[in-house]
Amino acid sequence: MQAYQAQFPDVIRIINQPNQGVSVARNNGIDAARGEWIFFVDGDDQVLFDRMAKILSQEKQADLVKGFTRYTNADGIFIGAGSEPIRNHLVNYYINTEKYKQTHIYRHLAVVFFKGIVGVGFTPEVWSYFYRRSFLNRYQLRFPVDLKVSEDVVFIIQCYLANQNTLALEVNRIVYNYKIRPCSTVKTLTAENMRQILNAAHYILQLAKNLKEQSLYDEIVNIAHHQIGYAFEQFFIYLTPEELEKCRKFVASYLELFQELQASEHNTPVITKIHQMLEALLK
Repeated sequence: MQAYQAQFPDVIRIINQPNQGVSVARNNGIDAARGEWIFFVDGDDQVLFDRMAKILSQEKQADLVKGFTRYTNADGIFIGAGSEPIRNHLVNYYINTEKYKQTHIYRHLAVVFFKGIVGVGFTPEVWSYFYRRSFLNRYQLRFPVDLKVSEDVVFIIQCYLANQNTLALEVNRIVYNYKIRPCSTVKTLTAENMRQILNAAHYILQLAKNLKEQSLYDEIVNIAHHQIGYAFEQFFIYLTPEELEKCRKFVASYLELFQELQASEHNTPVITKIHQMLEALLK
């Protein structure tokens, strides 16, 4: 990295800081950035900037530009759109349909695009987006520093809902090579991860409560439900009895939060399902 900085001193800045988690690192990067567009990269992944440079240099309206991600395993072997079936479905929907064979670029109001991607399966890939820096600063969009898991879910939702008139540009090109790492944060199964996922679900529901449009509220609540449902599926299968016992010690406080939602005008059938899932963990 130092060698690249020496070669391009006006372009590359290195920020050295104590490890405070990915959210703090990304937020400090946003604050230090000086370019027009911001993009997030993991250390051992690969960015295909050449495919987007011309589009970004000419784009004057959209604040979010989304491409697609190519997934490989730890050995660099291509595994398609990802190991989860929903990602394969997304690529089939977005790239293989006739509409996307005919055009490489499609414009949406961000909130409309958000509804669409939630409808076919929401995958919060922060690395497949280019964010206009002025947009992030105008609405003070940052990653929640108190979340260690699913912080990207909260960030992406905030970006899509920042303004009803925000434009998103969708480009059906692979812009990022993502390497699946078996020991990554989201694959590490502990009681603390469960607590963080519940924290993220609470964040998401708080965002939903501030919405006036009921359909969007329902979509965002479904995202929260998916987050918790995935956690339960993984944790009931893989957590040791000791880790499960740790979970039970803090789940009760979250149960109270969802009971409050059930008793309010914000209750939905999905909220009831989340409540039932939390109750199941306490048994």
